Amino acid sequence: MEKTTADILWVTISAALVFIMQPGFMCLESGITRSKNSINVAIKNITDFGVSVVLFWLVGFGLMFGASSGGWFGRDLFAVPIGKGDAWLSTFFVFEAMFCCTATTIVSGAAAERMRFVGYIVVTMILSSLIYPVFGHWAWGGAFDPKNIGWLQKLGFVDFAGSTVVHSVGGWTALAVVLVLGPRIGRFGDDNLVRRITANNLPISILGVMLLWFGWFGFNGGSTLSMSKEVAGVIANTMLSGAAGGMTCLAIGMVLRKFADVTLLINGSLAGLVAITAPCHAVGVFDALVIGAVGGLAALLVERLLEWLRIDDAVGAIPVHLGGGVWGTLAVALFGDPAVLGTKLSFWGQLEAQLLGIVAACALAFGVMYVLLRLLNRLLPLRVSAEDEHVGLNISEHQATTELYDFFRVMEIQKKTGDLTVRVPVEEFTVVGQISQRYNEVMDALQQAVARAETIVRTAKDGIITFTRQEYTIVSLNPAAVAVFGYPETEVQRLPLTSLLDHDGHKPNLADLSGTGYHELNGRRKDGTTFPLEVAISELSEGGEHLYSGVVRDITLRKKAEEQLKAAKAELERLVITDELTGLANRRHVDEAIEHEIQRAQRYGRPFSVALIDLDEFKLVNDYLGHGVGDIVLQLVGKRLSAIGRETDLLARYGGDEFVALLPETDGEGAREMARRFAEAVRALRRDEGAIDFDVTASIGVATFGGELRSRAALLAAADRAMYAAKRQRGDGVASAD
Repeated sequence: MEKTTADILWVTISAALVFIMQPGFMCLESGITRSKNSINVAIKNITDFGVSVVLFWLVGFGLMFGASSGGWFGRDLFAVPIGKGDAWLSTFFVFEAMFCCTATTIVSGAAAERMRFVGYIVVTMILSSLIYPVFGHWAWGGAFDPKNIGWLQKLGFVDFAGSTVVHSVGGWTALAVVLVLGPRIGRFGDDNLVRRITANNLPISILGVMLLWFGWFGFNGGSTLSMSKEVAGVIANTMLSGAAGGMTCLAIGMVLRKFADVTLLINGSLAGLVAITAPCHAVGVFDALVIGAVGGLAALLVERLLEWLRIDDAVGAIPVHLGGGVWGTLAVALFGDPAVLGTKLSFWGQLEAQLLGIVAACALAFGVMYVLLRLLNRLLPLRVSAEDEHVGLNISEHQATTELYDFFRVMEIQKKTGDLTVRVPVEEFTVVGQISQRYNEVMDALQQAVARAETIVRTAKDGIITFTRQEYTIVSLNPAAVAVFGYPETEVQRLPLTSLLDHDGHKPNLADLSGTGYHELNGRRKDGTTFPLEVAISELSEGGEHLYSGVVRDITLRKKAEEQLKAAKAELERLVITDELTGLANRRHVDEAIEHEIQRAQRYGRPFSVALIDLDEFKLVNDYLGHGVGDIVLQLVGKRLSAIGRETDLLARYGGDEFVALLPETDGEGAREMARRFAEAVRALRRDEGAIDFDVTASIGVATFGGELRSRAALLAAADRAMYAAKRQRGDGVASAD
């Protein structure tokens, strides 16, 4: 049927709306992942868009919509001649290219934080030029020319806007990729413990969801391929289904987790949108609500299944796009109006066709891709090294540093070289930038102090003393030496040089210092005071007599400057390992200290225990009384824990309302006793401190080094399990991993 100008305009606008989904995916994924990988995620999104558009134009469009070869793939329209007068061809290509880009970018989020950039590009090339267009021909081959219908379409398979063609294909591919890559380091602990990796910026992820939702109006509404009355109903169903999915998962999260989980709301909304994509043209509003709600539930179940199987999806792309896509494809048969579907199949026949489409997508997008990736991984490793993953893909893949990384890098350079001229780059209007500026000011002051001291040393006249080789008897000395030691020349002559040195009864062998450069000794003045002395000794002959000549220099000022520098660096290093709010050690210090204590326990067979302390229901304090009160409570808790801890113990704030105590030389029973004292100290806050008028309690888990608990991860995981056991049990709030 000939397309009108209104049709072309609507599909063009819809293509623009679908394009908005690309920045939506970028915001969503870069916000959920960690900041050290956010730049990599963003770069992958824009790169896969460019790669997909070019390859879809060159190969994919022809495979998908060209003249059909038995319903399996197209054989013409390669390098499709767009922009040459056929407005509908150009419009249709742009619209379908956006769909191809959407399928490819799904992989980016699932494989985030551990996949090499070049490997991701190769996967994008395979997906956009082979996997997506071939399956697209099976299901949508007749969309441009009804004569080119694919074999799935002939059997009655219906996928209006791409629950399977776009989203499930992307989801199956993402599953193959993450299986080949494996989970991120630290994602799964011992005993199948799932570790939540903190999101970098959830507000930007919420913005991404809203952009995706807005783009979905064009995604589904534009799939009518005409400006018809059907468009409004499609968009309405899309909006309702997304809302139902989000609200369902939000409600489940509040029931199960007792708080509004942002990630559940995000994934539930997106899963509802994915689910309605296939049947949006053939269902009513109540059906759309049910489809969206079940879509959100399907995503939640798939997420739990992946965690149980220890499959790591960084942003939940597989649960959303695969879980929601499979359910949405089945919903066509379950809820679709047969008259609108127009396949003339019975209910069971339609359900069989939908199931066949799901299986076909799995076989092609997962089966074929998994085999290809296994082979590719042998030739081109797809995963970055452990070191690169630790540093972050921003730096290891793109050399895109952050201000915090630059700060630590400069400190490391100063530590290794002692070069005081190196300065930290200052990024204004950021917290790290303010710290960097203050650090640079401190280093400027230190450098000036050292420079002044060195200037004084350089311009001062060195003392010169000659003395005998046998008894080190002073023969002569210049006025500068007299000034250094405070002795009159007539009084000091004929004294042994060792009498001018502070040596605690152990006379140094000055002959061993001859010709070996400058050495630091301690000098003694006439008034008995001691001072640091720099000495260089050389041999000389005077009148046939063999003597030593010593050049002496008072280095008191230089030593003071060096001590100031050491003290300043020590203070800066202390700040780096200290929690700003409580004054306790921070997580970084604890992770280093626990490794040291484990090595000590292994080497000397000494006991060592860890206590993990979590404030009960602390979120309610922040929610109802404000973060200001919460901060006061954390400070008071830190103060009380420090008072209880022994001199050898290390108390730290491990994050949020969680504290940790490292207990060297402490066995399990001793650790439990300390934990009970910690718990009692927390409970006594209301009684002893006038700053709060509510009860504060803590649950404490104790783990002791030994047996299977011989690593930092194992100890902390065991203490974490014990802590949650303490929360469940009634008593003193203490539980042991023993």
